[in-house]
Amino acid sequence: MQKLKHINLSWTFLLLFAWLFVACESEDDPLIPRDRVLLVYMGGDNNLSWEVTAKIDALCNAWKNSLEGRLLIYKDASGAVPQLLEIVEEKGINVQKVLQTYEEENSASKEVLARVIRDVQTLYPVSSYGMFLFSHASGWLPEGRLGSPRSMSVDSRSILMDGRDEMELADFADAIPDHTFDFIIFEACLMAGIEVAYELKDKTEYILASSAEIVSPGFTEIYEKSLHYLFEPTANLPGFGKTVFNHINNLTGYECSGTFSLIKTSAVAPLATYVHGHCDYSLANELDTYQRFGRSSFSHLFFDFGHYYSSLLNTSDEKDELTRLLSDCVIWKAATPAFMNDYGGFPIREHSGLTTYIIQDRYPILNDAYAELSWNADFVPDAY
Repeated sequence: MQKLKHINLSWTFLLLFAWLFVACESEDDPLIPRDRVLLVYMGGDNNLSWEVTAKIDALCNAWKNSLEGRLLIYKDASGAVPQLLEIVEEKGINVQKVLQTYEEENSASKEVLARVIRDVQTLYPVSSYGMFLFSHASGWLPEGRLGSPRSMSVDSRSILMDGRDEMELADFADAIPDHTFDFIIFEACLMAGIEVAYELKDKTEYILASSAEIVSPGFTEIYEKSLHYLFEPTANLPGFGKTVFNHINNLTGYECSGTFSLIKTSAVAPLATYVHGHCDYSLANELDTYQRFGRSSFSHLFFDFGHYYSSLLNTSDEKDELTRLLSDCVIWKAATPAFMNDYGGFPIREHSGLTTYIIQDRYPILNDAYAELSWNADFVPDAY
């Protein structure tokens, strides 16, 4: 009889321990594995500041505690101190939990971006990280060159913008340790360039970006329908992209303007090697014959990659190989029939999912900067 009492007592302690473990776990994350952290980097200390609040509210509304991951937001808006937030559910209501508050800083500094990434990894060391970036951007262009490619301009937007400070592509890449992110989504203009993809090929597995600009309010109205795709065990990036595109494609007027593509970065190097090794630049046509993705003053800075480089190949076999390599690299794409036609825009007849700059005599400063990009420096083709 004494032995039976001992066994019953042991089972009682075991059950009590299990109950306490589940109770403690449920206070924060009720048996939900937090295997992915999505870092939303809001570089809005500029004329996009008003959108930061709207986007954070929309993300807060879109969050569901059942999603297997954590949603973190670094926000830097005009007139407010930068903060690192986490969207969490408390008593059935989604709230913005402050994880870190920083002194006033330049969110377009590579040191700041690198520190934010370290802070996130220190707080939550998990197996999978994704990044979602919102700010002004202009692809690979050097600081201050979007509005006036021949000289400095106040209409300057590299990748991130804080006041008049910008982060250029090489600095953005330097701030990210190799193989940090499973994916980077750019809610930022003109980021689907081959130059961007090549620079980031060792930083992330996938890039979802736009060949053209992103028309305000961007993805704000779509977060609630699309956010969950990013927290599936294998992030459903095509599902996210299609949801965003379908929403935009159903709008009217200039708002029905969108170009999106999903780029597999492991396929970028073979594509680059082929292009630099096979293209005959003497075959180039007049610039105006190629599909462009820039408006107004930057209309000759972003051209369709496939349209341009296929024209530099001599044989149909070479063109077929380029098509194959492009399809390995751009695994999903979609575009509206036109982009902001009444506002300096253009029809979209070609959309390979990647853009490229084309060397031009009128832009010697840009040409010099272009030659220094990894996309060129790793190959140094004769044409440059």
